[in-house]
Amino acid sequence: MQRLRLGDLELSHHDVFERDIEYIYNEIFPGAAYDHPHIKLPERPTIVDVGANVGLYSIWAARTYRPRTILAFEASPSTFECLVDNVARHISRELTTASCFNLAVSREADQELVLHQPPWNSGFSTLLDGSKLPWVDELHGKGELITHKVRSTTISREIAVHGLAAVDLLKIDVEGHFIEVLEGIASADTSKVRNIVLEAEYADALGHSRESLCALLRGKGYSVEAKDAAQIMIYAWRA
Repeated sequence: MQRLRLGDLELSHHDVFERDIEYIYNEIFPGAAYDHPHIKLPERPTIVDVGANVGLYSIWAARTYRPRTILAFEASPSTFECLVDNVARHISRELTTASCFNLAVSREADQELVLHQPPWNSGFSTLLDGSKLPWVDELHGKGELITHKVRSTTISREIAVHGLAAVDLLKIDVEGHFIEVLEGIASADTSKVRNIVLEAEYADALGHSRESLCALLRGKGYSVEAKDAAQIMIYAWRA
């Protein structure tokens, strides 16, 4: 585990090329990619961070929203240890109960899934295989890919386990696995998820577009806006 100072944060990471973690930091902090004027949260909200990586979004959300609770989910075991360390050092325990879970959020709970990850990049792990993302097979053929067997959960399972009356903000950044995350929200729990910010990586390659993703969330009762950055960013909120 290494540490890198970015802004006022000293961040634990495993990235051989530090530009990768710098990119994520710049996206979240100076770039405010997850901020949107229609995302309005109550005082002391509950936030669920899916695809938490090394914890940059959770730290930003703790500073921005002063939440009562953050539940942060990261599937990669190696990235997870950095997440735990960063959350412990940069989120105030007196203000926010921040809990980290080494689980993959998907459409079904208690499944064993295979996570693919280059050993040189914590933010590039995916539950999709080479049939959907060719670079997975390319890196595997070069011997530049590690696979982890990971256990799955769902948003609805976590709502039940933690007794959540509401998820005030659900953030999703899962390297293309976003539809499976959304499908893991049971219809009875849809109204409990008040706001969603979703980074839709590889949308075109997976047969999605900003229009189809916006339509999907509108069909679930959200107002929606999308913007194109490095990836499609989807913002969804309930009036």
